This record gives sequence, C-alpha cells and structure tokens, in this order.
Amino acid sequence: MKILWVVNSVLPEIAAANHLPPATGAGWLSGILHGLQTYTTGARILVCFPFCGRKLCGAVENFSYESFYEKSNFKKEKRAKQELREIFSREKPDLIHIFGTEYPHALSAMEIACELGKTDQTLINVQGLISVCARHYEAGLPPRVVHACTLRDFLKLDNIAGQKRKFEKRGKFEISAIRQAKHIIGRTEWDKACILRLNSGIQYYKCYETLRNAFYEGAWKQEDCEPFSVFVSQCNYSLKGFHMVLEAFADLVKKYPTARLYTTGPDLAEVCSLRNLKHKTYYDVYLKKLIIRYGLQKHVAFLGNLDAEGMKHQLLKSNAFVLSSSVENSSNSLGEAMLLGLPCIASDVGGVRTFVRHEESGLLYPFDEPYMLANYLDLVFSDQTLAKTLGSNAKKSVRQKFDAQNNAETLFAIYQSIWQKSVEI
Repeated sequence: MKILWVVNSVLPEIAAANHLPPATGAGWLSGILHGLQTYTTGARILVCFPFCGRKLCGAVENFSYESFYEKSNFKKEKRAKQELREIFSREKPDLIHIFGTEYPHALSAMEIACELGKTDQTLINVQGLISVCARHYEAGLPPRVVHACTLRDFLKLDNIAGQKRKFEKRGKFEISAIRQAKHIIGRTEWDKACILRLNSGIQYYKCYETLRNAFYEGAWKQEDCEPFSVFVSQCNYSLKGFHMVLEAFADLVKKYPTARLYTTGPDLAEVCSLRNLKHKTYYDVYLKKLIIRYGLQKHVAFLGNLDAEGMKHQLLKSNAFVLSSSVENSSNSLGEAMLLGLPCIASDVGGVRTFVRHEESGLLYPFDEPYMLANYLDLVFSDQTLAKTLGSNAKKSVRQKFDAQNNAETLFAIYQSIWQKSVEI
C-alpha cells in the first residue's frame, strides 16, 4: 500500500538530513510514522510538506519525502497546487492522508484528489479547527487591546484583530476542504461535533495521537520538583490565554511569595526593547504591562525555544502544569504533561474533557475565571497527597490513549478499511 502524506511542516528527520534548523513542532508526526513502520512493513510512505526554499526530496529512515513550494499561509498559491498535482499524478498513491486543515495547501490537496478521482481514497486528519478557533481568538481581552497596534502590527496588518481575520480567512479554506472530504480522523467529542456540523455525511474515525518519544519514559516526583512552580507551554498569542494566567498568579503570590511561573519563548523585556521595535506585537506589550502591573517581574521566567528534552526537563521540575487556552481540540503539551504524571490544571474548553476528568486526573476551570485557576493552584501547592493522586491518575488515564502501538494499529486499520472500500467501488 502506497500512502502519500501531506503535512504542514518539515519533520525533524528531514530537517536533520538536509542540515536545516531543528524542527520542534512536528515531533508527534514522527511518532505516528515510527509507529506505523514498527507495526507494518506493508506500507510505503511519501511525506509531502511546504517549504519556502530549495526543492527537498529524498529518503530517510524508511520513508520518502518531497517538498512543494508555498510562501503564504493565507492564500492559495498556484505554484503550490501545481507542484502537489505533479506529485500526486506521478506517485499514484493508493491513499492520500492530509494532516491538518489550517493552511491553504490542505484545500489544494483535497481539490487535486477530487480532480484525480481519488476522493474515496483521501483522508483528512483534523488537528486544531481554525474556523472555530477564530471565534475564540480575542480570548476575553479588552477591545482596546484587541485593536491596538505596535509598529510591527501596523506594517503587517497583524494585531490581534488582524490575526483573527487571518484565522477567519484560513478557516474558509478549512471549511471547504472538510465539506469535500468523505473520510476524516478526529479524537474528541468536540472535533466530532464541529466536523459533523460542516459535513453530516462524512465518515468519522477516532484515532489518538502518538506523542514525542521522550515523554514515554520518566515520571514526575513531588520531591524532585521546584516547590510552587508552574509551567505553561506557550504564551505568544492570545488563544493560549497567558494573560489569564498572569491574573491568577497575581492572587497566588500573595500566599506563595516564592512562586514561579515558567513559559517558553523570548524574554518580554528583550522583545519589548527599542531595538526590537519592528518585531514586538501588542500582545507582547500587553503581557509585559500585566507583569509590571501585578508586580510579577521576579516571578515570571521565559525559557526560549525548548526541544522535546528541554520540555520534558521543565515539566519534571515543575510543581504543576497549566493549560490556559481559550479553545483547544487536544493539546499535545497537556498530553505530554499527563503522560509524565504531573498534576495538571486546564481550562474547560473544546476537547479537553476527552482527556481530563475533573478532580480525578486533573482540575478543570472556566477559561474566563482566573480566580478559579488560582484556587486550584493553591490546592495543588498546599496538598501534596492531592498533587500526587492527580498526577498518578493522569498518567494512568492517558497511557492507553497515547500508546504508540495501539495508535499505529488503529490508523493502519483505518487505511485498510478505506482502501478496501475504494477497491470494491
């Protein structure tokens, strides 16, 4: 069986083979790929991905790869579609698997599959649903913050309001792709409900994701963590809700004056300096203002970009993990934290309830109630037994969901089912 994958970014193995900077966002795709290769030798996989540079093609670790040129994330490009069409026509895959609907090339790939009479052999894997996420982009921010601009925002038409409009534009491509599809993979009740509203006739399959290899070993221990420390995996745009965490932390440090909040990305003091005038967003400025307003300068630390091992190290040394997003389908960062056995607190949004059972495998709070986030952090900090129980239950509850072999078997069974049905037709 020849399977053609269309993915959104360069896989780490491909980056290494071509001496490119390490790719940190596609490790979970490598996990799926390795699981399939371990489970079956009957599948040949070609991975296609957008790359704004020289043509990349070759083979690495038992799979082939080929890039197509795409420069814009916000409009369909003729060159990208033409290169994809050439690849599809030349390779003649038995199945086409499109990972993610967030970018224009997903719609192009779906349209080409339809043109070539391969609609029945094409499968879409939803990740986030950008058309729905657009509704939550303002994330409880004041209108003045949503519409304010830095120089960078003005030049790029890319303040929070502008970013929301770009999500909405990309969401139209997503909706069109889903409405043309016949097969789709999801993993939460939330994504299933959203998808069936767009295409009630679609065949929906459930298959959980395989996480990065590093997180399948190791376990959080209360005695090894930094007391009263919290880790939030992302803070760089409004959907991630870091402004709500800062408000919660302002309450928390009154009782825990040594509490520390860690997140990824560059230090906002540096980002918001005069020499970075052309790069800082107003959301960066707003976060910095909140840190100063709440007196959190000594409590918030920015760790830069972390690879898998760096993320794992920070999770294991943290007292708690917080997912603060205004909307999520399934957060891989939350999954990694749970798999390591951390006590986790998450906003009760999107598909989070598929993974977290309140007061059993984690704690859930309404996104727009940061005082409840502060309350639950207080509970975890003050009750070591509760923290250990939540962490232990979290690890047990997601172990099967993220099991690499189970997920590989499920995915290959989906492939076989679609392939057999198309052959019968």
